[in-house]
Amino acid sequence: MPAPEIDESRALESLRILEIGHFQMCKLTLPRQTELVWTSTQLDLPATTAAPLTLRGLARLWRALRTRQHDVIVVYVEQWAPWHWKAFRHVISLHPLRTLLKLFVIQTLRFVAPRAPLAVIDLTEWGFIHRYNEFLLDRCTIYFKRELPFDRWRVFRRVSPGGFPASRFRRNPRNRRRLEKIHPLSLGCSNDHPSDGAFPEKTSDLFVALTVGASSTVRVEGLREITAALGARGVKVDIAEGRLPRSEFFARMSKAWLTWSPHGFGWDCRRHYEAPLAFSVPVISAPTVVRQFPLIDGEHCFYYCPDEPDALTRAVMRALADRERLRRIAEAAHALVKARHVWPDRIEQLLRMTLGREAAPGGLQLDEMP
Repeated sequence: MPAPEIDESRALESLRILEIGHFQMCKLTLPRQTELVWTSTQLDLPATTAAPLTLRGLARLWRALRTRQHDVIVVYVEQWAPWHWKAFRHVISLHPLRTLLKLFVIQTLRFVAPRAPLAVIDLTEWGFIHRYNEFLLDRCTIYFKRELPFDRWRVFRRVSPGGFPASRFRRNPRNRRRLEKIHPLSLGCSNDHPSDGAFPEKTSDLFVALTVGASSTVRVEGLREITAALGARGVKVDIAEGRLPRSEFFARMSKAWLTWSPHGFGWDCRRHYEAPLAFSVPVISAPTVVRQFPLIDGEHCFYYCPDEPDALTRAVMRALADRERLRRIAEAAHALVKARHVWPDRIEQLLRMTLGREAAPGGLQLDEMP
């Protein structure tokens, strides 16, 4: 599909924006020029923010897409297909028709090609794009994907051995054009804790606060290593018992030089970015995905390979060996996260990338590849 024409002269503050999904990043940052179509079946917003979806409203949306009544469109990928029981169960409600429309509104893009540039934002923890969402790759200008594998072809699930696309699929021109639209996207975090920007006093070496048992084995093995080895080396470890209130969580994290942030259901984790906002350097399990504006080892964080013996212990001891350097790393990480990874302000960066006014990192060109 040819790229839509872009009006470069229109300022970001005067864009007419259409936002569709269960997030409202544009509405929060650019409220006056954003029309929000809210698709969450679990939370209804006030009518002043998003009007209830009706058949008449859906028809008006269809006309708006075909006639370019907006300058840019933002769509958020849903976690489940509309017909999956986890989504469809919400139809049993006081407003079943309204809920059905919410479930299927994004799927209507299968039948209409938007005239305006379309950005797809995929914050799901899956390392692939579900088949029911692949049509968005044909409709969009750019597709921002959180868990983007190093071999990017693995975002496609097929029936070949292992479920990944074989050589014939990878040589297909249409599939190559689709892949070129996909760019990495960090999960990021919100800046919802009080901070005066001053470097906090440190009273512990390592902060640990996460769910272990029902999550990744990287967490299980790492916690075992922390409790068995680091205490014996004189490292002051602050381990939170249970879920903490947000204010206490950030207060305790800010008092630690380091914060452990291992792999969860996906590799990217809010803790990677929350820790730098609290001036605590994250210690992260080795990346498994393409990163957007990455935290660099030894500059913004410390990485370790979970399959290497004592790797987490060695990473922590290496970091704590030089506290002055650790402070510089914490300040550099804080600056990077504030500039690139904080929601909802970063939606403006994604809009500029969609309109071609800012380079989107992590792009891929396949034209000259065999």
